Amino acid sequence: GLISRSYVYLIKKDYEKYGGITASSDVLKMFFENNEPDTSAACDMYYNKPATLLAYQVGGEVWSNWIGKLQPYLLATQAADGSCSFPDEPWPASNSAGGPLYCTVMAVLCLEPGYAGLKLFD
Repeated sequence: GLISRSYVYLIKKDYEKYGGITASSDVLKMFFENNEPDTSAACDMYYNKPATLLAYQVGGEVWSNWIGKLQPYLLATQAADGSCSFPDEPWPASNSAGGPLYCTVMAVLCLEPGYAGLKLFD
């Protein structure tokens, strides 16, 4: 939700009409002051992936702190065959339903912005 609404602002510049939020760095930094990547045993990839992209867009210390916590966790939980899998917990259901393929794809997408991401806020 937050990243999509930020993009609406960037594209339309009329956030009230289109349901976006002001994509100011102050608003986005407030989100990251109170939120960190999910590095619990369940590791909610459905949360981590869009939040990682948003952290990359904000950049600076927000990006460094975010990826500095998430990247070592994802690399440490990677299996010998390269896949990522997290325990079948009741929550988040997306990890259980998608299985190792979903978890691996989402982990790769979390690591991708720093290498090939397009900065929209610049």
